[in-house]
Amino acid sequence: MTIPEDISQTIVSQEFISRKLLTIEFRDAGIPPLRVLENENFDEISINGESYLGAPLKISEISRSDDNDLQRVQVEISNLAGSISSLIGLHGDVLTGCACMIEEVFLDNDFKVISSRAFPLFIGRANNLTLSRELLKFSIDTYLGGYSNRSPNMTYGVNCQWRKFKDIRCAYTGSETTCDKTLTRCSELGNLANFGGFPSIPSQQVIK
Repeated sequence: MTIPEDISQTIVSQEFISRKLLTIEFRDAGIPPLRVLENENFDEISINGESYLGAPLKISEISRSDDNDLQRVQVEISNLAGSISSLIGLHGDVLTGCACMIEEVFLDNDFKVISSRAFPLFIGRANNLTLSRELLKFSIDTYLGGYSNRSPNMTYGVNCQWRKFKDIRCAYTGSETTCDKTLTRCSELGNLANFGGFPSIPSQQVIK
């Protein structure tokens, strides 16, 4: 991975810690998002005003189907499975179909966030849920083929491809009036489920 330019000078002369972040936005508006920091202890960390709970978290490399129609990562979360199972017991399968985002954050030796930013790596929807007493497993899937079906005139790109903020495809209905079409902004607006970009797409790829 290429280290972002705005923090490269900060970390060049010292050790730094790279950690993954997972955000799950549940479909039920009454259930707050679940934010997890890849960490073996249960300390919380604040990034851009949001609190992330530290937990053992494993995220696989991105895999692709033979026809490049599907991108997928596998996720395992330990110790938080009990809280998820409680939600499922109360509300049913609240996870499948939820918008999920994986980001990377850089921490200094004191476990403080460098530049107070996280960098998007992958976005998709939760699928293939497996829940045990101590472990939660699921995949995050992005279907590239569905993109052309939703908007044949658009192209693939890292940022959102919807032409107009708040249009029928964006579907944002809040009070904000501007959007720079980045995944970070879409997350701030709580509109990840309608994000029209592909942050994990390679810089060059042939789409058949």
